[in-house]
Amino acid sequence: MTASEQSCPSLTTLRPLCTGRHSSGYTSPELAVPSSENSEQRNLDDFLKGLGSFRAGRDLRDSTLDGASPRAFCALRMARMNGSGIRIAADIGGTFTDIALVTDRGAVATWKTLSTPEAYSDAVIDGIKALVHSVSLPTDAVAEVLHGCTVATNAILERKGARTALVTTKGFRDLLELRRIRVPRLYDPLYVKPEPLVPRRHSLEVLERMGPDGEIVTPLDEEDVLRAADHIRRHGIEAVAVSFLHSYANPAHEIVAADILRRELPGR
Repeated sequence: MTASEQSCPSLTTLRPLCTGRHSSGYTSPELAVPSSENSEQRNLDDFLKGLGSFRAGRDLRDSTLDGASPRAFCALRMARMNGSGIRIAADIGGTFTDIALVTDRGAVATWKTLSTPEAYSDAVIDGIKALVHSVSLPTDAVAEVLHGCTVATNAILERKGARTALVTTKGFRDLLELRRIRVPRLYDPLYVKPEPLVPRRHSLEVLERMGPDGEIVTPLDEEDVLRAADHIRRHGIEAVAVSFLHSYANPAHEIVAADILRRELPGR
């Protein structure tokens, strides 16, 4: 089990309210309201009074809950209510895609559908549409959509992804090799780090530098970017990651470099 598939320990216990099944046999919308050991359980009638259109013709009092995906609920933990509207979170797994929805009243609904490996976003879009429709809510009520991708985590753990190159700021090509922040065995002198996702020979430096406030310290050398593109082409690299220092403050150099690489390496 990958880290993203483990249950979220900080999530509050869920009190079952309802569930259903659709024709394919996968879990249909499930509604639950968070409970707390430090507060009194919310009265079901009060909850139903505020639920409104979630009823969708069902008698919730006669239903049960099978248990929603912990991955989807962990994602929802990242989208706690700070305002009105519906928040939706999705997790794309190799077999199933889990969708979870939470309203500003704390009601939760979930949906599980088959993933679409040919285009993983299709399952997310179709699942969101199905979930919102199933609880009779308008799509324009959605305020935020978050997503995670277990497929990407699995590709990293199993090392089955595309051959990748890294284009980074001059002087920082060895960061993937150093990895000093998270060391599982800090005091083990014989500890061997896993191989980096990008071999050092494919970590390519480009002369440029942004300051932490977004100011341009050194202009981007576009000739360096062209040389990186030539290396990528000659070595049959399938994917490219562009990661420049302090791009969070000013992504201008990253944007220009990415545009050059797309132009020089169509299809990557």
